[in-house]
Amino acid sequence: MHDRLQPAVQAETCLRSDVSDRFLANDEHRLELKPVYRRVWSRTGEQPKAVVAHRSRWCSVATCVTPETGERLRWLANRIDTEVMRRVLRALTATWSEAAKVWVVLDRAGWHVSPTVKIPDG
Repeated sequence: MHDRLQPAVQAETCLRSDVSDRFLANDEHRLELKPVYRRVWSRTGEQPKAVVAHRSRWCSVATCVTPETGERLRWLANRIDTEVMRRVLRALTATWSEAAKVWVVLDRAGWHVSPTVKIPDG
């Protein structure tokens, strides 16, 4: 466990003995699709000429992983912003029961540390 995270976890778990903790790592990734519109034929030895849409389609994937078990939750979105991060955090607390305290390790992306992201109880 990270050096700065461990004291906070120990302080929290000392206050509650009946609650189990879940530790999750979170990250996002953007996927790009540049579609080819049709099948392309060419002579043997020649480079095929394909019509490509120069506008890319993007899809973002947000994933939370429990390192101990490998259990993971994934969300697909058109983009990642503070609203998507709010929904991800709400879904995390809804997925695990009230008996589990959920700890999520985040990087310092703008939508993680923004004051507009409301952190739900649990």
